Amino acid sequence: MKNCTCFIPTAWRSASTISRSEFKYTFPVTPGQKFVLLYFHVVSYKEYDRSKAFFPVKAGSFTLLKNFSTSLVANSKGRNWFPREFYLNVEDNEVLDLVFTPSRSASYDTYAFITGIEIVSMPTNLYYTPPDSLDVPFVGHSYPFPVGNDTALEMVYRLNVGSQSISPNDDTGLFRLWSDDFFYMTEK
Repeated sequence: MKNCTCFIPTAWRSASTISRSEFKYTFPVTPGQKFVLLYFHVVSYKEYDRSKAFFPVKAGSFTLLKNFSTSLVANSKGRNWFPREFYLNVEDNEVLDLVFTPSRSASYDTYAFITGIEIVSMPTNLYYTPPDSLDVPFVGHSYPFPVGNDTALEMVYRLNVGSQSISPNDDTGLFRLWSDDFFYMTEK
């Protein structure tokens, strides 16, 4: 890490919760739609080999990550830190539980970990279909595609359309990477 010139938030490097047993975080949040950001800093921790971190993450009835290997993701990205971002709804009289469970089917010595969690209330119906409106049109098809509050979403790509990349340092406070859309455009 000494020679790294990339952006790695300090909080991501300071500590992680690591366990070979299931653990849960409970957040008493207000009802409504939420951004849930999970941060992972993938390194070997004393007796915990990085390749043995293999686990699902659940939020209420949603499985956000399944058979998740932080080591494989870090290797594919070429860096030992990364966030995963989700959108979900919390109903009235509910709490937001995030449950991390080591996958015993992978190995007897697997473990789960998390380096950081961020939960942010988001504007109502930013990504969801309002209950009293028409459904979102599904591009290239004649049928609509409703995205109701009973759906969890994962951010996979974030593109700055028609312009250049925006680094996490230049984002509006959430430290997200906005990629240039050039490499994703195709000609027809």
